[in-house]
Amino acid sequence: MDPALSAGSIIADTSNSNLTSLLIFIGIIVIQLIAVIFEKTRKMKGLAVVLALIAAAVFVARTHYF
Repeated sequence: MDPALSAGSIIADTSNSNLTSLLIFIGIIVIQLIAVIFEKTRKMKGLAVVLALIAAAVFVARTHYF
């Protein structure tokens, strides 16, 4: 190992991963909500809802099971 690097700087730290996941999840939900509001076709609104549900499932799986 390079002596210029401290051991603590290369250890994977996950202390903020749940907060980061939450912020990304909130961003995705806001984007999908905007898509539902402004989309004209029922097919695209349905796609936005499905994508939001997938994002919710991934968020729950990530924070509670992994």
